[in-house]
Amino acid sequence: MNRLSHLSPSTLAAFAAAAPTLALATLWAIGVSGGALVGLTALAAVLAGAIFGRAALIGRRRLATPILDAGRDVGIEDADAGRILGRLRHELHALRASLADADDRFELRSAVIEALDAPILALAPDGRVLLANSAACAFLRIDRPRLIGSAIGEVIAQPPILAAARAALAGEPLRHRLDLSTHAGPRVYDVSAGPVRFGAGPDAGALLILRDVTRLARAAQMKTDFVANASHELRTPLAAIRAALDTALAADDDPELLKKFVGMAPTHMRRLEELTRDLIDLSRLEGPEPVRRVERLAAAEMVQSLRALHGDAARERDVSIEFDLAPEVDGFLTDPRLVHLVLKNLLDNALKFCREGSTVRVCGAVDGEARDGPRRARFEVRDRGVGVPLDEQHRVFERFYQVDPARTGAGGARRGTGLGLSIVKHAAAALGGEAGLESVYGEGTTVWLEIPELTADEPG
Repeated sequence: MNRLSHLSPSTLAAFAAAAPTLALATLWAIGVSGGALVGLTALAAVLAGAIFGRAALIGRRRLATPILDAGRDVGIEDADAGRILGRLRHELHALRASLADADDRFELRSAVIEALDAPILALAPDGRVLLANSAACAFLRIDRPRLIGSAIGEVIAQPPILAAARAALAGEPLRHRLDLSTHAGPRVYDVSAGPVRFGAGPDAGALLILRDVTRLARAAQMKTDFVANASHELRTPLAAIRAALDTALAADDDPELLKKFVGMAPTHMRRLEELTRDLIDLSRLEGPEPVRRVERLAAAEMVQSLRALHGDAARERDVSIEFDLAPEVDGFLTDPRLVHLVLKNLLDNALKFCREGSTVRVCGAVDGEARDGPRRARFEVRDRGVGVPLDEQHRVFERFYQVDPARTGAGGARRGTGLGLSIVKHAAAALGGEAGLESVYGEGTTVWLEIPELTADEPG
C-alpha cells in the first residue's frame, strides 16, 4: 500500500471502495469472465466521468493504483493491468472525440436552421413544439421559451397550417401555397409539412417549413396580367384595321366610303407602332442589368429633339411647350438616352391629357455639391389638364393602367398605350433615381424625375 501513502484518508477510502468495481469493469471490458453486469455499471460510470471531464481531474497514477492492487487479488500482473488501462484510456479518448465531433455537427446544424429566414417548426408526435428558429418566433410573435413545449394548436391560429401539421403527424406529407393574413398584412406562403422521426420511438413527429413567396406570386400574377393586357392591346388596333379594310373592299363602288375606311388604318397602325416601341423599351429596362452609357448631357440637343418629336401633336391641340432648364443641366453626367426616354414619355402624356390651348412646361435643375453624395438633377413636366384623382395616383406607374376615358384626350386617336409611366419608373431606377407624381384633380399634373450624377468610369 506504499503507493497510496501520498493520498488523503478520504481519497483512500473512496478508491478502496471503488477498486473492486473498477477491477471488474476492466476485466469485463477486455472479455474476462466474471461480474459482467457489475462491470457494465462501473464502466458506464467511468465513461460518464470522462465525458463530463471529471475523470480527467484524477491523475492517471491515482486511478491506476487501486486497479492494479485490486487486479492482483484476481491474479492480474502489473503488465496486464497497464495494457488494460491503456486500452481503456484509448477508448475513452476516442469516445470523447466522437462526442465532441457530434456536438460540433449539432451546433453547425442548429446555426444553419437558426440562420434561415423561413419559419421552421419541429413537432413531437403529440403535437408539442420541440424546435423553433428565430424566424418562426417572429412569424408567430411568441418568444422561444413560451413557444417550446406548447401544443401547435395553442400557438397557430391559421387553420390551413394546422391542417398541414396534423396531416404530417398522421404520416402524410403536404405542400400547399396559402394566402395568409399576418401582422405584416396579406402574404403568400409555401407551406411544407412532412413526417419525421426524432428518436427510436414508433411514432413520428412533424417538420413544418413556411416560405414567404409573396414577391414571387405577385411577379407571376403581374406577368400573367401583362400578357393578357398586351394581347388585348395588340388585338384592338389589329381588329380595327381588319374591319376597316374588309369594309373598304366591300365598298369599292363608293369612293367616299372607301376613303373613310382606308383613312382609319394609319391611325391604328400608329398605335401598333407605339405599342411595339413601348414594349421593346420596357423589356430592355426590365432586364436584369439595363445597360447604361454614362455621358455628359447635351441639353440643347435634347430640347431640339423633343421639340421635333412632339411638335405636330402640340400644334394639333394648340399647345405650347416651354423648356426651363438650368445651365447646370448641360454637362450633367448621366445616361442621356434614358433621360430623353423619360422626358419623351412624360411629354407624350402631358400633350394627351392637357387642355387645348394650354402650356406644357419642362423644367430641370441641379442641386449644388451634396455633402453626403453626388449632385442630383430634378426634371419636371407640368401640364394644365384634368389631373389624376387622389385615390388612383398610386397606380399610375403600373403597366397598362389608365385612369379613365376622360384622360384619353381627343377621342381614340389620342389614347395612350398605358406603358409610358411604367417606362419612366424603370428608367428612373436604371439611372439610380426615382420618379413620382403630384396632381390636383381638375387642375393639372406634375410628374418628376430625380437622379444622381453618375461617374464617367461607372460600368453600365
